[in-house]
Amino acid sequence: MTRSVQARFLQHSSWLMAFAAFAIAGCNQSRPEEPYVARVGTDYLYESDLEAAFKDLPAADSSSARSQFVDRWISSALLAREARRRGIDTDVEVQRLLRDNERSILASSLVEQVFDETLGAAQESAIKSYYEENRDRLRIREPYVRIRYLATGDRTRAEEARRLLQRALRGGGVDSLWAQIVSDNADDPAGSLYLTSTYFPQSRLFASSPKVKDRLLQLGDGQLASIIEDSDQYHVIQLVDRVPSGTVPELEWIRDDLARQREQQTQKETYARLVQRLRAEANAQNQVEIR
Repeated sequence: MTRSVQARFLQHSSWLMAFAAFAIAGCNQSRPEEPYVARVGTDYLYESDLEAAFKDLPAADSSSARSQFVDRWISSALLAREARRRGIDTDVEVQRLLRDNERSILASSLVEQVFDETLGAAQESAIKSYYEENRDRLRIREPYVRIRYLATGDRTRAEEARRLLQRALRGGGVDSLWAQIVSDNADDPAGSLYLTSTYFPQSRLFASSPKVKDRLLQLGDGQLASIIEDSDQYHVIQLVDRVPSGTVPELEWIRDDLARQREQQTQKETYARLVQRLRAEANAQNQVEIR
């Protein structure tokens, strides 16, 4: 599901970590059957490479993060090509670093593959079990909010969306009407609908749009704000509901957080078991020696 609105306004780790890992792996040689995003000489950045680089990170804004990533890849490819032209790739120390990086990447890829196999389909049931067993301990530490929100670069569309929402709020079936309003007027319909789908921690919303964030803090339950102009965009926002801190959350509100926690724990356990097994097998074959 596209979540570019979520990514733009939720606080998250930098996607540049993905670029660093991808750049270490080097460039890709021609794969004629695949469309490529960029090329430097005989080095190619493919669409599938771009998707792989972002797959484990929060979805990034497609217009800015994608272009930044491609630009950094091109810069890296140009620098690497110049380094090879100067013969730097034949330097003994550089060769050692390349071998170290290759070993590290292979090890990480193996752990990730085994981790994916281990996590499997049992994840959802494990999350539900953990939630049921720890409900009281999972009480939220800050207000959670459910909102209706859209952004557009066209003020006329923003005003029309707000007018239609205001009218919909007087009757029934507002959620289905809102879906149509978003489809007709939002620059990112999927992202807007995602933000409407559940509750989010109030502090994590609109980190990069201070005017919208401040206005949200001022809204009471059910209130619809006037049009907000910020960052060359026009924003429509209504606070549907605000749940106070100390409330036991619904599973859907914290599902992603619980999934990340489980993944981290599973990854640690998987890594430990895998290394222990490989070390035992290598020791049995007298293939590990420490002096």
